[in-house]
Amino acid sequence: MTVTVSLSDSTYEKLIAFRGSSSMTDDLVIAELLEIACDIDDETVVKNS
Repeated sequence: MTVTVSLSDSTYEKLIAFRGSSSMTDDLVIAELLEIACDIDDETVVKNS
């Protein structure tokens, strides 16, 4: 399964700041990305199988 997440610049900057604030693994970053994408109405999550 492939999941594509489209982020606005401000959301991307928040994610980079979040990742930089701790020693996060890629899995945790992906989980945070999905949570951000689900929480913000103007973001798009497209699921491709």
